[in-house]
Amino acid sequence: MTKPNPTDRLIADLTAELAPVRALRRRDGLALTFAAIVLTIAVVLTWLGLRPELLGGEASGMFVIANGLILLLGLAAAATVVRMGSPQVGNRHEGWKWALAMAALLPLAASVRLALHPGELGQITNGTQGPDCMVHALMLSSFTAIALMLWLRKGAPASPRIAGLLAGLAAGALGTFAYGLACPVETIYHLGVWHSVPIAIGALVGRFGIARAITW
Repeated sequence: MTKPNPTDRLIADLTAELAPVRALRRRDGLALTFAAIVLTIAVVLTWLGLRPELLGGEASGMFVIANGLILLLGLAAAATVVRMGSPQVGNRHEGWKWALAMAALLPLAASVRLALHPGELGQITNGTQGPDCMVHALMLSSFTAIALMLWLRKGAPASPRIAGLLAGLAAGALGTFAYGLACPVETIYHLGVWHSVPIAIGALVGRFGIARAITW
């Protein structure tokens, strides 16, 4: 009679309760993210409605460029997060960096103009419209943040800190874009400051909050 191999017995004990797990498919992650974006926009349309210029097809170039850059950043960061849920050897995550660099032109332009015209500081600090816009954008970002966090918890990101940061960055950008569809202000100061702060806050929340939530 052959004596049982201790190694074989150990392997059998370790695998006895294992069950097959369905592999993550990126299209599922993208679909989940798309559903969150659609839900966010639907909330804006139901709650606030589109700004009149969009309804009349008269949106300014500043509005189109600013919100287009923010949307591009959100989509690039979200797509990267989806890929990070199922890491593979050789994966590179560079697209979001270029999108971030382009979106950073908004606060940069606002800073340059303020340096040249310091008397216009009041356009940033006066009134409550700016802070209200920031708060609404952060509230709307929660849909995408939850969707991406759930996706990452199902996966195995190699770098939870970066994945969390990008999830927060994507959520902040997409929430800001959605609110921008209703926001009536389109000055460079408003867009460069109050439409950028929610993105930065989202990234910080993702780095320290989402990253902790997806770490097993």
